[in-house]
Amino acid sequence: MRRVLLWSVIAVMLFSLGTSAQEKVQLRFMSGYIAATPAVYSVVVELIEEYERLNPHVEIIELGRETAGDVLLLKTMSPNPPDIIKTDIPVLTSFYSMGLLETAPDSLTEILKRSYYPVAVESLMFGGELKGIPLGGNVTGILYNKRILEESGMQKPPASWAELDIIGPKLTRWDGSRMLRPAIGSNDNWFLDYAFPTTVFGEGGKLIDAQGNTYIDVPEVYNAVDLWDNAINRAGYMVLGGSFASAFLNGEGAMWWAEPYYAQTLQLRGTFDDMAAVSPLRGSVTTGAVYRNHGYAVPTTAENKEEAWKFLEWLVSGTLDGGTPLGKLDAANGSFPLARQDLMAPYYRPVMEFFSGFMNAMEIATPNKAWLEHGFTMSHLSNALKEIIRNKVAPQQAIRKAELLIKTDMEDFKKK
Repeated sequence: MRRVLLWSVIAVMLFSLGTSAQEKVQLRFMSGYIAATPAVYSVVVELIEEYERLNPHVEIIELGRETAGDVLLLKTMSPNPPDIIKTDIPVLTSFYSMGLLETAPDSLTEILKRSYYPVAVESLMFGGELKGIPLGGNVTGILYNKRILEESGMQKPPASWAELDIIGPKLTRWDGSRMLRPAIGSNDNWFLDYAFPTTVFGEGGKLIDAQGNTYIDVPEVYNAVDLWDNAINRAGYMVLGGSFASAFLNGEGAMWWAEPYYAQTLQLRGTFDDMAAVSPLRGSVTTGAVYRNHGYAVPTTAENKEEAWKFLEWLVSGTLDGGTPLGKLDAANGSFPLARQDLMAPYYRPVMEFFSGFMNAMEIATPNKAWLEHGFTMSHLSNALKEIIRNKVAPQQAIRKAELLIKTDMEDFKKK
């Protein structure tokens, strides 16, 4: 009888252990990073291990990354969908338009509004509701080479387009008709979608309002076009694209339109100590800036929504090595600190003086979500700028063509 009782007790214990193991929550987390980038991925692993230690009932399954929006959509619809996804704002905007994003708990919304840069929070607000947490933040600004400016007799870079018109020619180096070094330049790829609207905002333009009304064929846009066209074609001290980007990163250029993430490249090339950053050039009205980031979000197909939001709340409000867990991940990725408490975190200390040049821009920046949520395709406008500068297309013709394309995209976006 005692043996039967003993075996019964053992059976109950084994069943209980099995039940406990089965009840462990598996949180499927698409971190957005892979082992091929060990400096960042090692922090992902550290965050997962720390959260599992603090929450023994949770097991986090790391799913890597997916950069293609259509493939990510399919994964959220699969039999084993991720509980947390990471992607950029264009894709998150698309997911929101299809009703595929969960709304964050009020507690998380309050945490972000209290401790994060407002523009970072706004980037994930759709329809007045928070749809995720921001990470990988960047904002437009100007990088400058301190050594080259000092050699040219300048203690600081120009603060406005008006000052640049005076200083630009003095910083430009020529060999006859061949430019050896421009005063300033910008990439002509996707980055122009952020640099050019920055100038439009500086001229007092807004491009689009909260109701989706556009302001494209307007004086502020033409003023911004003229500033770029003058600097590149008439005054000739600025370049768009080409090999000068690499030359600047190697320490051979004076100024460059850029974002905080350039810090990592500068460190790798050994020119970081020569560089500093400032807000974008002031226009005739004000100083503009454009902000962009990625986000972690919980899709409506997630199986463990509550646990997913708890994990995201820990990322933005927990403490790890003197800052937030998400701050440590962003630091490893070379992104700007979005939580104000991370500004003094040890892991940001080596780059904080450099990043401080972007702080003012963070306070005034417009998030790219402001136009993306209406289906406004900014590349049409930057393509118009390139047509004007390179192919000498009449500004009114190029801008009105861009306006037509933008409004067509917006109409299509409404139909989705």
